[in-house]
Amino acid sequence: RERQFRVYYQPLVNAVDGRISGLEALLRWQHPEKGLLTPPWFLPVAEASALIVELGDWVVDTALQEIQLWRREGLIVPKISVNFSIRQIEQPDFVDKIIACLKRHDFPGASFEIEITENSLMLETEKTIDKLKQLSNYGIHIAIDDFGNGYSSLSLLHKLPINRLKIGRSFIQDLSVDIGRSIIEAIAHMAKGLKLEMAAKGVELDYQLRYLRKLQCPVLQGFIFSQGLPGVEARRMLEESEKLVVQAPKLMISQ
Repeated sequence: RERQFRVYYQPLVNAVDGRISGLEALLRWQHPEKGLLTPPWFLPVAEASALIVELGDWVVDTALQEIQLWRREGLIVPKISVNFSIRQIEQPDFVDKIIACLKRHDFPGASFEIEITENSLMLETEKTIDKLKQLSNYGIHIAIDDFGNGYSSLSLLHKLPINRLKIGRSFIQDLSVDIGRSIIEAIAHMAKGLKLEMAAKGVELDYQLRYLRKLQCPVLQGFIFSQGLPGVEARRMLEESEKLVVQAPKLMISQ
């Protein structure tokens, strides 16, 4: 099965200087008839079976192996992020497998980030908190993906060893209306109050980038910089990143 799956990488970009601050590993399916498929086409089926656990293990192992090879060759990859589903987190050996994989590839925990959706936190709450604390104690960073779409409470956020809140694409698309801006500003204030880093994904347009920079959102991700790239292209992007100011230099001018 793995022969048809691919790990792609999308850069996380520093909003101030435009440099790459990390990569998110993304799963793609190279279907023999339908071509390259993104997760919405196949993840629901995988989530409904044990396949998501097998695929998740493969993504982590493949990404760490590839990124560590680049690092040994001198490329700077500050952090790699991987999204995990609740089906993966609820596995009894979830923590052991993550740490074992990091050790196998001699990959530092502080350079690895786990992304989980807000809704996932509401399931198996106490067990999830315990597992995330174990991973955090190993140095691994924890991010809540698509923050604002779920129903987590402030008390739950206070219990979790979270490093970053990641605003989802749907809120970024609503920046043209007052309610969209109000929600993002509320999340920004919450992140600041909880001393958490904030990131925004789905950044595609000039005005979205300018707004988020003005809001001092430190990390941005989206097509305005780059789509997800196969390993060869992602490696080339990293090689050029020091001299490029990523993909949109005209947008990095101070406002």
